[in-house]
Amino acid sequence: MILYSKYRHIRRRITLFFNRIRARYQIRKDGKLFRIVIPNHHRNKVRFLKYIFTVVGLLSAFIVFGSVWIAFLFGFVICLVTLLIERTVFMHPMVFIHALPNFEIDNNKWLGVGFGYASPPNREYDTPLVSMMITDIDYAKKTASLFLQWSGNSYKDEDKNVQIRIVVTKPDEYIFLCYPNPKRPIASGFFDKAKQELRQTSLEDEIAEEHVTFVLGKRCAVGPTSYFPEFRQRYRNGVPVAFEFILPPFENPQATREIPTFVFFDFEIKDKSELTRKDFAYGAIYSFEHGGEWQGPEHLDPDRKKK
Repeated sequence: MILYSKYRHIRRRITLFFNRIRARYQIRKDGKLFRIVIPNHHRNKVRFLKYIFTVVGLLSAFIVFGSVWIAFLFGFVICLVTLLIERTVFMHPMVFIHALPNFEIDNNKWLGVGFGYASPPNREYDTPLVSMMITDIDYAKKTASLFLQWSGNSYKDEDKNVQIRIVVTKPDEYIFLCYPNPKRPIASGFFDKAKQELRQTSLEDEIAEEHVTFVLGKRCAVGPTSYFPEFRQRYRNGVPVAFEFILPPFENPQATREIPTFVFFDFEIKDKSELTRKDFAYGAIYSFEHGGEWQGPEHLDPDRKKK
């Protein structure tokens, strides 16, 4: 178990390292040519390289090459490198801090996630229901307060400030993720303002959007009596869901009346294989898939044999 934990820790560190490199250093195709995108703190180094290659190009006039083709190839390489340096784009990091929990996170008070459908009166269609099963009313209120901070103090999140993703990793397992949308209006406005200010000094440089955020997640099992498989068959991504908090007893689940029902408009269910690097959940599921404690029946724990 100790060796396996060390392996997971090393693998996680390596993954984070390469993700950081991939985010900060890019080669981007712009029309028929390519651009190098690097952090702004490398500007002086790139400028120095530009001077070096300019001097090398000038001094090459005094070099006697063995053939005209070698001279042409040397000049072509100098020209190509200089052009690439000229087209370098510098990124200026800007950080937006989303609301973070002001209370201690205790996953032992969050037992799982419930799914269902309700038939409201005077409506022709059923409403999809998603619920968090919480053991403590105070903890449920604190969690709801965090959701309100993310949603702009609205229980009906029409602006899609909050994203909820259900990522199915195995036929009998999924990961529930809830977090503030990186593209929520207040964050987009922050970065748009930063871009406008940057345009006053540079038309080529770009803003590197970075977020400090919190992901509320749980790795859950799909038990033999779970409604999740049927819910997934009925649900269509993008349909708003009613979100409630359920307190004991869980045999006859009822939403607590002390917390109004949320309505979230950015809810999706995806297989892990459907995620791409553009999906926020792509990087978020790693910690929940390979770290933390299993939340579900002990006999379904995928790491049980390794303990």
